[in-house]
Amino acid sequence: MPTMDNAEDRRQQTIAHFQLGGQSPEPEFDAVTLMAAELFEVSMAAVTVLDRGRQIFQSACGLDRYSTSRKNAFCNLTVEGQEVFVVEDARHDPRFRDNPMVTGEPHIRFYAGAPLRLGDGVAVGALCLLDRRARKFSPTERLRLKNLAQIVAGIAELRLGSRLGEERRAELHEQAELLRATVDSVQQGLAVADAAGTLILSNSRFYELLGLQPDDWPTGRARADEILAAASEAGWSGADDRSILNSLPTSAQMAGNCHELHNGSGQVLEVCRLAASGARSILIVQDITERRQMVRMKDEFISTVSHELRTPLTSIRGALLVLGRKSGDSLDEQGRKMVEMASRNAERLANLVDDILDVEKLSSGALSVSVKQIDFANVLRDACDQLRPFAASYQVEIALESDEVIPAVGDPGRLQQAVTNLISNACKFSPPGSVVRVTGHVFEGQAKVTVADSGAGIPVEFRSRIFRRFAQADPEHRSGSIGTGLGLAITKAIVEQHGGEIDYESRPGQGTCFWIILPREQENDP
Repeated sequence: MPTMDNAEDRRQQTIAHFQLGGQSPEPEFDAVTLMAAELFEVSMAAVTVLDRGRQIFQSACGLDRYSTSRKNAFCNLTVEGQEVFVVEDARHDPRFRDNPMVTGEPHIRFYAGAPLRLGDGVAVGALCLLDRRARKFSPTERLRLKNLAQIVAGIAELRLGSRLGEERRAELHEQAELLRATVDSVQQGLAVADAAGTLILSNSRFYELLGLQPDDWPTGRARADEILAAASEAGWSGADDRSILNSLPTSAQMAGNCHELHNGSGQVLEVCRLAASGARSILIVQDITERRQMVRMKDEFISTVSHELRTPLTSIRGALLVLGRKSGDSLDEQGRKMVEMASRNAERLANLVDDILDVEKLSSGALSVSVKQIDFANVLRDACDQLRPFAASYQVEIALESDEVIPAVGDPGRLQQAVTNLISNACKFSPPGSVVRVTGHVFEGQAKVTVADSGAGIPVEFRSRIFRRFAQADPEHRSGSIGTGLGLAITKAIVEQHGGEIDYESRPGQGTCFWIILPREQENDP
């Protein structure tokens, strides 16, 4: 059995939940109180709720007040029972004969109240009848009053639902307006299409970039395929490519496909389609003309600088080689060290130029790859033999374990470049006296090579960008080795050009193992 305090707390919580107890009457209940007064032929009827200190009239017929002190409320006893509470003559009832509402206005003598129960059956107040004359109240009348109280409870619950619905609609409208303002403010063209391809949201920029008029494409009727067809007629080549709309993965991830559109004036648009929930999709159109021009200028600049550097570097390397040979013992120890240092730096700079040129070729698609059937085992043997002197400079050994023959498809020169990058990196990051293990074998019908070292491992925070250009770990993880940060980017590009895969496993303090998988046989063209 709940205590009085608990019951009162529940009452106040229920009143607050149903948004009752306001300081003004609620018109939703007026029809009931008017009907109750006429049906039972009393001078007053009211719907009340009991606040902690006051009795509040949510609706009142024949009363000119909105509330009274709770200690004088007849409803205090009504809410304690399950049935209708009746006082046939208050002047002769010791509980109420001294009540100010009996001795003074409104001079109550008769009272009948049915508990008003809401939520989990909590009595929050009453539907009550009041009269200035004493009278009897029959069992039939009690039942009618109880039924009317249930109607009042139903109205209160519907009233709450209606108010919450209005509040929710207002919130949704505000959110929709905010979304509209946000979509209209972005520089990209945005459109959201449903599963059938009909646009349910779009901004004006979407149409402007495609050379169309927004007013010609009403939301809710315009279709994405029709808009792209119109863009094709407006001069955008590539807009009629059906894969823009048909090649999107069906997964729930926000993975998409992007296509480029070109017009006669050299403008370039990128159209990307992303998957959204509910089988919807998002189309994003943006002008990438300036970005492409900047990339082209950067690539041309890098290519020009690299080519301009290569010629004098070749001369410098040759001159240092001749100087080292002809000088012989004529140079003192400091002189020989300076020549050796200059040679090493010239070699390093030449390697950097070569790497930059390779990256530029990869970006422009100009890197030549001559694919044929090869024995990958020979590539591994050649790479290891060439790098053993390099490994010795780091006091590291290279151990090769390979199948006798490893059929693969690829360009042996480029693949050797990729493998060499992995092995040289492993040597650089291995501690002195350790072994870099190179393994080659046929794995599940494909050629696979692994390069494992016992170095410090790859930092977790660096793993997301390890294959990016110019990416290098923090100095404390480099073991004193300095590179261009291009080797792994070039290696990944070469492997992917061959239709292969590259990845790695690494544990801090336990080393790193890179692996490459290549197709074993050349596919026949259909």
